[in-house]
Amino acid sequence: MGDGMLGWVVNINCILWTLFVSVLFSMPNYLPVDKSNMNYASLITGGVVILSM
Repeated sequence: MGDGMLGWVVNINCILWTLFVSVLFSMPNYLPVDKSNMNYASLITGGVVILSM
């Protein structure tokens, strides 16, 4: 898509979509949250971010 406006719009859209989906996947499936139904995606994502730094 090159350096034009379309490339920038698509890139920004992809970044925002990835951030949005990452937040949704980190949400718990059931309330109240305990150790048997906790969604560990947020823990794994945090670990990956820390290790990548």
